[in-house]
Amino acid sequence: MTQQGIDLLDEQLADPNIPEETKAELRKTRQQLVDQKQEIKDTWDENKVYADWAMEVVGPLTNDKEVALVKKYEPELMEVFTGLSKEQIDQIHELSMPQLNINP
Repeated sequence: MTQQGIDLLDEQLADPNIPEETKAELRKTRQQLVDQKQEIKDTWDENKVYADWAMEVVGPLTNDKEVALVKKYEPELMEVFTGLSKEQIDQIHELSMPQLNINP
């Protein structure tokens, strides 16, 4: 979503019909989005080591049958635990994950 916002602002900044005063504000907003994107990536990078460690710890505690069961009902579980609809969750993955070059 952040990259989508940056791309939209870039289009507006390239528009010769937008006044320079407006473009100055757009540049500030664009920089905020760039900073936000970097913060998200930094947080991901910082926390990934802990997530990897947690997965190593719980890995031996799971079995293929339980994993298959969770995967089978993953959409329903995600809706229950997040409070979001399947469509909203899909949109978050579509818009957020690609910009971080992460494959969930």
